Amino acid sequence: MFEEGLVSSEWIESVKSLLKELGARFEAEESVRIHIGDAVAEVMEREGGFAVSISIEVPKTLALGEVDRYADAYREMLRLIAKAGLELGYELDTSIGYAFLRAVLTVKDLEELLSILKKMLS
Repeated sequence: MFEEGLVSSEWIESVKSLLKELGARFEAEESVRIHIGDAVAEVMEREGGFAVSISIEVPKTLALGEVDRYADAYREMLRLIAKAGLELGYELDTSIGYAFLRAVLTVKDLEELLSILKKMLS
C-alpha cells in the first residue's frame, strides 16, 4: 500500500541514498533517472505507489555498424526486467522526435521499490 503522508522528497531521498550506496549514475528532480549503459530507468511517484520505466532508443533508420549498440541496449533492458521479476507493460514513445521503447513496472510501496532497484542494479 502507498505510504500515507510520505512527502515526495522523502522517497526521492531514500532512492538517492540507495543509488549512492550502489554506485549508480543518476539524476534526481521530481523523478529519479538512473543511467545503465544505453538504458535509462526512471522512478516516478504514481497514484497508489510508484512506476519504474526502463527506456531504450529504438532506431528510425539503422546502419549495419549500429546493430550491436542497439542489441546491447535491448539486452540490458531485458536483463533489468528479468532481475525485477515483475509483470510489466510496454509503450512506444515517439513524442520527442526519437523513438523509445519503454517497459513500465508498477510498485506499491517504497520498501518494494527499494528492493526492486537493489535487485535490478546488483
